Formats: sequence, structure tokens, C-alpha cells
Amino acid sequence: LQQDASHALSAKGGLPIYLGWEGEKSRSVLGEADLRIHSESLSPAFLGLLSKDVQEIKGNLSVDILLRGRFDALAPKGKIELQGGQARVKNLGLSLTDMDLQVGVAPEALHVTRLSARSGEGMLTGNGKLGLRNYQITTLGVTLNADQFRVIHTREYKAAVSGGLASSGSLEKPFIKGALKLVESSLRPDLAAFRQRGPAPPDPTVVVARSRDELASRQQRAAERRNERGHEGRDLPLGLLPHLRAGGVVVGE
Repeated sequence: LQQDASHALSAKGGLPIYLGWEGEKSRSVLGEADLRIHSESLSPAFLGLLSKDVQEIKGNLSVDILLRGRFDALAPKGKIELQGGQARVKNLGLSLTDMDLQVGVAPEALHVTRLSARSGEGMLTGNGKLGLRNYQITTLGVTLNADQFRVIHTREYKAAVSGGLASSGSLEKPFIKGALKLVESSLRPDLAAFRQRGPAPPDPTVVVARSRDELASRQQRAAERRNERGHEGRDLPLGLLPHLRAGGVVVGE
């Protein structure tokens, strides 16, 4: 697989397949597979497809994975490595540099032997283990350490953190412990957003009535207006509600 002129991914190996003769039911795959997926250099730019907020992804990604065993239960073994990575997180105003990651792949776990990245004047490092079962992450065991690592850098907010976190448990019930300290932080929120006066504009799709008679009268007048215009409509299925929450705004008396 040729990614571009200087980046490629190769797959070599064997997979025994029984095709069968005419009229004979195929027994599909026989024996065990022995495949190797290898690349000395891939561009990680394709990872930007996972999130539109992560842009300008650069670096050198290498892969060397062996897949052996039954076709329906292939056991992976090898490593994945990212060197000299860079990325920009648009909504946080961050530029990540010197990103390095080395992951050892085994049938039962992903071993994070090296993880580091720079942001601002600080550094993030880490290591750990992610449990695997049927190619799904089952358990967490990753430790992260931050030293003045910048986590946001926008016009309104700037902040970096120092400290450490350790994760355990599962993806469904993760347990995270540790301590982080905000350093080199400043808050300059846009005060214009807090200066809006008066209630929120009324929602044309919401009708609030004080009694069933008032609601019926409004519905009748609305039907008459629609008939006058030659259009048929549909009344909103709203009953008598003392308070109605719509779009985060409480509408009532």
C-alpha cells in the first residue's frame, strides 16, 4: 500500500484457504495464518480524520506487527512507534511538538513503553499498559506526568498543569487518582456574553397557557387563521404546564 512517494505499508505472509470443487461446500480457512504488516515510515496525517479539531499532524510512524494463529483468533505481536510528532489542537489553541510514542503489541495487552510530548514550555510523559481481549481495550493502567504542560492557550484562557495522574479499572468504570496544579494561568473571559439584558427571545414553537380553556381558545383562533390563509396546520401537543423548559430556558408565568 503506497501512501505517497516516500511512505508505504506492506503485508506479507500466508493464509491457507480451501476453495473446494464445484458443488462441494467450502471449508473456508484451513490451518493457521502467518502475516507480517510492516512499514518503516508512514505519515500520521490520516489520524486527523478522527477529529476535525486536531490538525497539521506530522511525524514518522513505523509499524511492525506479526499476526499468527487461527484466522478468527489472530494473535498480534510487535510494535508501533511515532517519532518527531507534531499536531495543532485548534479549539484549545495548542501546538504539540516532540511527540514520541512507542507501543509494544501483544495478544493480551498494549504496553506503552514511551510517551512524551511538549506543549508551550512544558512536557508530558507517561507509560503503562492497556489490557486487550478480542482486540478490545478491557483494562487501564497508564500513568501520566506533567511539568508545566500547557493545556489551553486561547485569547480568553491560558493554563498549564504540573503533577501526575494514574489510571486503573476499565473503560466502563475508570478510576483516576493523582494531583494536578495549575501554573502560568490567566482568565480573561469575554464579558459581553454576560451583559445580555432581558429574557431570552420567545420560542415560536412553544405555547404556554394558564388553563385548558385558554389553551383551547388559542388553538381555535390559530386554526381559524390557518383556514383563512388556506393552509392546514397541526396544533402543538402541549397540555397545561405550569412551567415548561425549552432549550435551557424556563418558560412559565
